[in-house]
Amino acid sequence: MAFNPVDLRNLSLFFNNGGYVMDFSTTEFDDFTESVVGIPITTKYQTSKAKSLNSFFSEANDQEARKLLSALLEYFDNTYRKNSRPQDIDNVKRMDNYYETIVHISNSWNYTPSQDLLSKSSLRSKSLDHQLSEIG
Repeated sequence: MAFNPVDLRNLSLFFNNGGYVMDFSTTEFDDFTESVVGIPITTKYQTSKAKSLNSFFSEANDQEARKLLSALLEYFDNTYRKNSRPQDIDNVKRMDNYYETIVHISNSWNYTPSQDLLSKSSLRSKSLDHQLSEIG
């Protein structure tokens, strides 16, 4: 198993929005996951996108889990967050509440969000900003 139970819970809180995963349709999500890890996971698990993702993360080996998590975070950073539709704004805000936790989970796999995204994170504390300004 690639993730411990706490990580799995945090991943679920980040990605699951009432069974939805970001703005993917079921077909788009299957196409996305198949292109990344070779498995159309909603077809494989025969359940919602979010439940299928949870099942995949529970069963996947480290390499597959790493690839899919990195691809999903890249999609979130570069597409979903930047180009969110009006109906997605609340979900983006909800996901931002868990963003740093998910990046921390993925850091062991060398995922590095851009500095621009980190600086815009709603969770970045003022004390951290103050500490960074003192350093450089």
